[in-house]
Amino acid sequence: MAFGLWPALRLSRPDLLSSLKDHVGEISGKIAGRITVRDALVTAQLALSLALLVLSGLFVRGAAAGASANPGFEVGQLAIAQVDPTLGGYDAAQGREAHRAVLEKLRSTPGIESVAEASILPFGDYSFGEDVQRGGPRLKNEDPDAAGKLLRVQCYMVTSDYFKTLGLRMVQGREFTVAEEATVGGTMPVIVDVTLAERLFANENPVGQLLQYGADSGTADSRPMVIVGLAPAVKHNLFKNRSEAHIYVPAGAADSTRMFVYARATTPQTGDTIVRSVREQLRASNPNLPVIFVKSFRAHHEGSAQVWVLRTAAQVFLTLGLAGTFVAVIGLYGVRSYLVSRRIREFGVRMAIGASPADVLSLVLRESLAITTVGLTIGLGLANCSAGA
Repeated sequence: MAFGLWPALRLSRPDLLSSLKDHVGEISGKIAGRITVRDALVTAQLALSLALLVLSGLFVRGAAAGASANPGFEVGQLAIAQVDPTLGGYDAAQGREAHRAVLEKLRSTPGIESVAEASILPFGDYSFGEDVQRGGPRLKNEDPDAAGKLLRVQCYMVTSDYFKTLGLRMVQGREFTVAEEATVGGTMPVIVDVTLAERLFANENPVGQLLQYGADSGTADSRPMVIVGLAPAVKHNLFKNRSEAHIYVPAGAADSTRMFVYARATTPQTGDTIVRSVREQLRASNPNLPVIFVKSFRAHHEGSAQVWVLRTAAQVFLTLGLAGTFVAVIGLYGVRSYLVSRRIREFGVRMAIGASPADVLSLVLRESLAITTVGLTIGLGLANCSAGA
């Protein structure tokens, strides 16, 4: 509609004087030299189409990378399940007992190397952020920028063997104990990742340091927290270029009923095998326990909303880019064909005074190439700006 507006306006106000002349519409339709408004519109169309094509290529590449992205640990032998006892009418005490029974059953299952639970899944549809800062007395040589600085972190509630189940080794310190996954009293032990440690304890050993939630934090628990372990960095969000800061709290420190079960197979096996084993053991531990899903971590990742967004965006931009490019090519041909037909008299005069057919062809091709080059240059610039944004 936009590209058809200019011709429609010109046709609605015909210039009868120009129609009586040989060079119809050439003067009023020119911007500079032989560049007409039609040429400018085709150039803009080419530029936008190229920008769409480049962006679609970036989205296609992003979708492929996102579908195969690694959250920071090996997912090939990992199965996950979501369990929520409250959906079956369990109270808090019954829910804790149900989770304990699930862990015991799976940990004693042949073929399963390690089992843990966590409140959140990486690359999932749910996250829980907290503001944390250093706790305890300030040191004389402490970085003044770190003192009192609030950091927004991803907060996970996890059981013992969580990092072992993910196939990760602790950088320093220890994981939570079985007693801490059941209940915690007094000072609460926590684990931080290297990203959080670098931002709060740049040149210090974080193990043994105190943490506290920020004043505006959504957590009512104000107990002091002591760091007992330093974990490797993992990715929580697919759209983040770098790992986000994490804090891990023992599952026994809060009554979280909705938990995700992680189970790692002892030996490499297909996703269906470990998933089938976990499903059978969950049913055996408690037939009435509400299990939302059981699947491999790879299937969870490939079916996540974030990967779906990338793939959908890639398809939409690719379709629009190809359609726009096709229309732009047809428009370029139509405009050049129309303008050439209007210059037949000029070409006849040129050939009458010595120009060859090759000279006339070269003239038309140079003008078309100039339009195409300008359009492609602008399009690449737009695509580069969009990709950078």
